[in-house]
Amino acid sequence: MFARKHPDTESIHFGWREAVAYAGTALLFLTRKRPKLPLTALSRMSAMDVRALPPIRHFTASDGETLAYRTYYGLEDRQIVMIHGSACFGDQLHKLARHIAEESAATVHTIDMRGHGHNARGSAPAESYARDVGEFCGQLKQRPTRPQVILAGHSAGGGLVL
Repeated sequence: MFARKHPDTESIHFGWREAVAYAGTALLFLTRKRPKLPLTALSRMSAMDVRALPPIRHFTASDGETLAYRTYYGLEDRQIVMIHGSACFGDQLHKLARHIAEESAATVHTIDMRGHGHNARGSAPAESYARDVGEFCGQLKQRPTRPQVILAGHSAGGGLVL
């Protein structure tokens, strides 16, 4: 990740700049408080206090489809859009999203993709997922503060983000 090819050879060069960057990143993550997350989706759901869930909000895609999402308010200049896996829905990301917002690291949005969670009406072509996420992020970028928008995904949601 931080390694680079030395210009005169085919060997990999790992210099002081890369070492300092790696150490700084490691230090950042070692000093931050981390949430304790149950290992499986089912254990996350059964351990969740549903009273702590933010209210469901709705986003209308360009084709008229309405998608449910929740917002966890934190730092307004940074917006994280979390995408769930293929057999999941946004509420399964609740504990992590709440933790990020409470640490004031970002405002976090957890979307239920088409055919999942509160949008569990049938299925949708895969390309509609990417379009929905793009449109949702586009609306976030139109806010007066022009926030930084970061995508995060779990499992198939990670594939969609990539």
